[in-house]
Amino acid sequence: MWTNLLDNVCIKALYGDKVPALDNIDLVMVKIHPSCLTVQLNLFDMPAPIPKRWIEKGYNACSCTLDIYSKTNQLTYKSTNLNISQYTQMSMSISAETDGKKRVEIRDSTNNVFIDVVADGIHGMIGGINRKA
Repeated sequence: MWTNLLDNVCIKALYGDKVPALDNIDLVMVKIHPSCLTVQLNLFDMPAPIPKRWIEKGYNACSCTLDIYSKTNQLTYKSTNLNISQYTQMSMSISAETDGKKRVEIRDSTNNVFIDVVADGIHGMIGGINRKA
């Protein structure tokens, strides 16, 4: 499970063993810093049970932010185009490398690599949102 590769447990605690798939996401934002790549995406698999406050607010999707970072202050990545407003129907994979680093790969709807980054760690945060259809 990709949540096992995150440095913190908030996403895993929310979803438990029913981890959301990363094969149909909306990529909302990418920010580049010298030692960190911040990616915000919308997930459509809701946790079960849905938190009561999310139901009360009418949330129908999850906003997930991943900080993909390097401890050496220099992050290396490949990208085809980072000038985005919002990409839909993207897919993401998060895997462990043999040296203990983590690889994050984001592909577009035609399976072309959009971002490929190897990093020391990944910190994830999640919250509910009201996604308009």
